[in-house]
Amino acid sequence: MKKILLIIILGMFLISFTSAVQTEVNVQTQDTGLTIEYPKLFIWEQNKNLSLRYHVFNKTSGELLTNETVNCTFNLYGTDGVNLFREGDVYFNTLEGSRCINCFNQDLIGSNFSTIGKHSYLIRCFGTDIGGAVSVGVQVTGNGKALPSGIIILGFSIVLIFLLMTLIVYIVKAVGTIIEGNFDLLDVAYSYGLYFGLLGIYQLSQIYLGTPEVVSWLNSFVVWLAFPMIVLPVFAFFLSFFRTKKENRKREQERPY
Repeated sequence: MKKILLIIILGMFLISFTSAVQTEVNVQTQDTGLTIEYPKLFIWEQNKNLSLRYHVFNKTSGELLTNETVNCTFNLYGTDGVNLFREGDVYFNTLEGSRCINCFNQDLIGSNFSTIGKHSYLIRCFGTDIGGAVSVGVQVTGNGKALPSGIIILGFSIVLIFLLMTLIVYIVKAVGTIIEGNFDLLDVAYSYGLYFGLLGIYQLSQIYLGTPEVVSWLNSFVVWLAFPMIVLPVFAFFLSFFRTKKENRKREQERPY
């Protein structure tokens, strides 16, 4: 019984090994057809125009091919897989002194990239008896940069929440200080510091965060708080200053001699 079991296990091992070897042997590489050399653009900015220029070569000989022997088509797909744009006969550029000589040229308007998320495009080129294709994934982001990591998002969230809470507390206290007429230079400096801190977070979010909703939200705060945090504290300081000066003058006049 043990011998039979050993033979079965050994047979299964040999069959698996043979299958693995056959799988490797059957893998083939094709040295014929067309090679499409395209810009390696895997991240693109939302609503920004894109000009794709690419060359087509004969894979066997390495010869640069033109539209006289090759025709190319272009398809752009959105985040949901819908075909956003199709060009049946891509323009071929032969102008000297242009950005690209003897290349296929595909221009795309920014509205094709209005939605943030993964897009893709497909280039197909074919001649009389050979062809080739390439499919490329493109991540559309708000600022044209790679999506931030979790630690960056967490850091922005913590700093922003802390700053907004500090702003709320300051505004409430500032209103009471203005009413009392005790608004001094330290209060002005504090107000300016908080506002420019918010402005700095807004600028950094444009560079590193790339989330349009958050950037738009921060932009609204920067606009709304410009007057109460920059202009109003100066007026409050001068009002407090003149009020204090007037009260001191009044006390001087009422002081008995």
